[in-house]
Amino acid sequence: MADAPPLTEAFYREWFAKQTVFLTGATGGLGGCLLFKLLHQVPVKKVFLLHRSSEKDTIAKLGKNMPGCIDQVMRTDQLEFLKGDITAANLGLDVRQLSILRKETTVILNAAANTSFIADVHESCKDNCLPALDLAQLALSFPQLATFVQVSSAYANSFLPDGEITETIQPFGEDDIDCERELDEILSSRGNTSWTKQWAWPYAQAKYLMERLLFQRYGSRLPLLILRPSAIGPALQDPYPLFGPAGSNPVETALGSYLATGGGSRVWRAASGSTSGNYILDGIPVDFVSNVCLLHVAQGSQGIIHAAAQLYVVLTMDELMALASPHIPPDLAMPAPCFKWDVSGSMEPCPIFDCRRSKSLRAVGGPLSLSLDGHDAKAYIKGRIEKIIPSTRATKKRVAARRRGMSKL
Repeated sequence: MADAPPLTEAFYREWFAKQTVFLTGATGGLGGCLLFKLLHQVPVKKVFLLHRSSEKDTIAKLGKNMPGCIDQVMRTDQLEFLKGDITAANLGLDVRQLSILRKETTVILNAAANTSFIADVHESCKDNCLPALDLAQLALSFPQLATFVQVSSAYANSFLPDGEITETIQPFGEDDIDCERELDEILSSRGNTSWTKQWAWPYAQAKYLMERLLFQRYGSRLPLLILRPSAIGPALQDPYPLFGPAGSNPVETALGSYLATGGGSRVWRAASGSTSGNYILDGIPVDFVSNVCLLHVAQGSQGIIHAAAQLYVVLTMDELMALASPHIPPDLAMPAPCFKWDVSGSMEPCPIFDCRRSKSLRAVGGPLSLSLDGHDAKAYIKGRIEKIIPSTRATKKRVAARRRGMSKL
């Protein structure tokens, strides 16, 4: 589907001012950044915010994640809290709430997810596939809906060989799979199927099935837009530099784990014939992901869009480690890399997540800009490392204490 002509700041500001947005996942990194932008930078008419805990606890968590950033609108008519559950029937809302939501909502942004690397595929599908499908079914009854945005993952296609990944639905091999049957098997067996091992982790399989089934069931009936971010990093600027709630940035989580568990070595894949990490470690700041999402919403885009390093800064594993290492203090040891060849010889310096649908948006100005003018990538990485040092030291102490306790057994 061809996209509309490039936007202007004036157009998207005027467009968003008329919108009422239903947002999920606001206490996470991406959802929180979207909330900030919707309330402050392109102020929308209204945001309905779905939350599971009490309103008081939700406000406290938002305040902790974004101190001072959205306090002034917490108690205004621009933001309405809806206590419910994305996994429950009708979102766990009462008849009155649901009626108002149906009547007023023009944009749905579903950013709720369980991004656990250790959850099995049954749990991942219950958290990341079924709720999206149920919400889409509910959205059919929203008469003013202009866009239904579902956050997925660029790694939903991690079953593919390394190389360029396009902004399309990818069949699963030459024979493909019956996604309805695959989901039924996962839910009935409460475990992996014969295909699960083809994905990087179960979360990715759940997102893949979610994408396929959304388009199979609702592609002709809803204005669907699937957002596929790669590894989301801390913010460049919004709502403040290095914003990112604990656990919302996978690179930080992994690096903190490596540093906290001591030196030694770690084994990573390397392209056949290579002795180093010359493959792309794809990542993009959370506010860039938010800007990509909102620009496409205002443009009326449908289908699939990537938000990945091609829109930011492309770094290899080697380059990232070289930039990070000088800022790691002596008491925290970076594991020595041990690269294992890809014995099949098939590994390329990717995956490369194609972002061509967003390239024209680089010319758009204002708070949703994708410009990197004045950005210092080295300083950004330095800040990322310095941010995780206190929590990493605390984790290292806990690990050491646990090891001492085990040695006494």
